[in-house]
Amino acid sequence: GEGGGRRWSEEALLKGFELVEVYFRLYRLNKLERLLQDMKEACWERGDESDWIPKWLQAQATSLCKQNRYEESLPLFTEMAERLAPTSALLSNVGNVYLALGRLEEALDHYEQAREMLREEPHGPDKEAGALAEIAFVKLKIAETIGPHQLQQQQQQQQSL
Repeated sequence: GEGGGRRWSEEALLKGFELVEVYFRLYRLNKLERLLQDMKEACWERGDESDWIPKWLQAQATSLCKQNRYEESLPLFTEMAERLAPTSALLSNVGNVYLALGRLEEALDHYEQAREMLREEPHGPDKEAGALAEIAFVKLKIAETIGPHQLQQQQQQQQSL
């Protein structure tokens, strides 16, 4: 409501985001959704210099994904990437969203960008392996979608001969 953001001190916001984590772990998505809506104004009032807005966007986008509301999460991930320098983790998350939406080419594009970005970031071999696995998985999915379709076309052409 009016001036809702002012109720939240910095300390209250910290505690609020701790509670967000708890709700995620317990899968209390309705409570999570209400809490995030309650915190939104306070995060935005802190302005672009604070990291509250990206923190809120991350939590809200993740919450939407857990509710299978992938389409709605995309603009939040995009805004996060615009506010922060995009990281391999963020690009990988966007890849996951596109994958869930069945938009395989866009998923692949984001997974490949995420792998590129890893080069600039400190990371262990597991991160590299994870990035390669994502790319391989989507390429396989793309091959599967192309495969049967082309087979059908070939069979139809043979039948019409």
